[in-house]
Amino acid sequence: MILSIWYKLLIFHAFGLYDGIWRHAGTPEIARLAGASIVASLVVGTGLSVVAELQAEAISVFILDGLVTTIGIGGSRFAFRALRQYVVSHQGKGRKVLLYGSGASSILAVRYLRQRSGPDRTVVGMLDDDPSRHGHRLQGTEVLGSLSDLPRLCSAHDVKEVIVPVSAVSKETRRRVLGQSRAAGVECKYFSAELQAPTEGEPKSTFGCP
Repeated sequence: MILSIWYKLLIFHAFGLYDGIWRHAGTPEIARLAGASIVASLVVGTGLSVVAELQAEAISVFILDGLVTTIGIGGSRFAFRALRQYVVSHQGKGRKVLLYGSGASSILAVRYLRQRSGPDRTVVGMLDDDPSRHGHRLQGTEVLGSLSDLPRLCSAHDVKEVIVPVSAVSKETRRRVLGQSRAAGVECKYFSAELQAPTEGEPKSTFGCP
């Protein structure tokens, strides 16, 4: 049994499970974990069935072992990430902000603010002019209303700042959000996560950015 555990650890190492930073783990890490667990259980199960001549009923134990291993290892790693995100999203400290939009760019902005701003900013909600999205939650953040609700929401939640993902909205929409923010007496800032060409004198990008 101890030998089988060592075989599993070697297979996990071969799949690179100990090389990643799990707080940034995503779908590729989940797929690699599942693959490593299945391969490890198959290798150990096949080896023991040949050496010990196990019955077919006993082999099913290794199938369950693979499932339990995947859930146990994945759960232990992602639990810390989920706990950290939960604490950050519910700490209620720092500068309270609203995000305009509830698309992919806004979700990226939420993640960025939680990882980079930490306690300096707390996202209290999102704004979206699509009524069908109101009340929904994305990354634990609720879509509280539309742009017309901005003054009321700023007052109700003590919001100090409105953040707009520039790549997801038009210039006209940005002007509208800016106007509503000024009317509510809060700051308006733009969030951008786009690749940019280097300025004069900076080294060229090795990734060939346009």
